[in-house]
Amino acid sequence: DDNYFVVGCSDNRIVTYHTETGELTQEYNHHLAPVNAIVFITYDGEDGAQSNEPVKMVTSSDDKKILVWEWDIGVPIKYISDPTMHSMPCLSMHPSGQFICGQSLDNTICCIQTSPKIRVSHNKKIFGAHHCRVRL
Repeated sequence: DDNYFVVGCSDNRIVTYHTETGELTQEYNHHLAPVNAIVFITYDGEDGAQSNEPVKMVTSSDDKKILVWEWDIGVPIKYISDPTMHSMPCLSMHPSGQFICGQSLDNTICCIQTSPKIRVSHNKKIFGAHHCRVRL
C-alpha cells in the first residue's frame, strides 16, 4: 500500500508509519541487532495468487537471523537461522516473486523460496573473486 512507510532501525525494531498522518501504525521488535534489509512478498503461496498488496514481509538483521512476518502483524511466523549462517545486509526479490536472494557476509548468496512454502535452499554459491586480500 502506498500509504505506509516501513523503516528498519538500528535499535533492533522495524516500524511502519502512515504517510498521510505520520502516525506510527505498527512496530516489529523481535530482532536482537540492527535491522539491515526488508523485502515484501506479494505472492501468496497458499492459493497461488499474485497480489498488489504485501502479504508477508522478510527482514534480515545483524543477529544473523531472517524473520518472516505476516503483513501488519507484529509476531514473526517463521525464523530462519542456522549456526553457520552469517548476517545478510542485502535482500532482493526475484521478478517472479517466488525467490529472495540474500548476500551473506561469508561471500555466499543464499536463496529463499517463497512459494509454496518459505524455505532456504541449501545450495549456496560461493564467489571466490570477492575475497579481500592484502598484499605487502
